[in-house]
Amino acid sequence: HDLETNGGIDLAGQYNSGVIYLDMDADITQVDGQDTLVHELTHWLQDVNGRFGRPSCLLEQEAYRVSDAWKKAHGVEPRPTLERLLQEYCHWPGNGT
Repeated sequence: HDLETNGGIDLAGQYNSGVIYLDMDADITQVDGQDTLVHELTHWLQDVNGRFGRPSCLLEQEAYRVSDAWKKAHGVEPRPTLERLLQEYCHWPGNGT
């Protein structure tokens, strides 16, 4: 799936209403691509457990913790991104902060 940008930030993956979208260039045979899938699966789990609503920095932070653990378990150190830094400070275009 070719993803739109969110506030000018390119998305590698997205979860929406029970569907996980990955960028067309995502390579899920590699840890980086798997980490995106793990991140979005975390959002799916948040949803099926009644914890998912509008995009929230707390849900994103949890998804990053899970995907970081995945990367570290596979010998890859997580890299900071603008998207991630915005979430750490609970600031994301369109989330009301």
